Amino acid sequence: MLVPGSKNILYFLLLALVEPGTSARPRPGYPIYSSLVSFVGAKPVSVPIREANQFRLDVEELRSLVTERTRLLVVNSPATRPAGC
Repeated sequence: MLVPGSKNILYFLLLALVEPGTSARPRPGYPIYSSLVSFVGAKPVSVPIREANQFRLDVEELRSLVTERTRLLVVNSPATRPAGC
């Protein structure tokens, strides 16, 4: 599929995988990610990156935020490079 940019693909993916009442983890990432998650009726949940962790994603913290209602994880690379890499 050929599309002009990543927003369309993310939107199509959200429509296919996420439904109202579920959640997605779109941050860190671009602001439009959370907007699209909300637009399709799901709950955007952020995973903070902290200076104390050299601004890298804490994989254990991410794991603790994933629930049975989580349908999608959006990895915005290289901003979410796991600690230790």
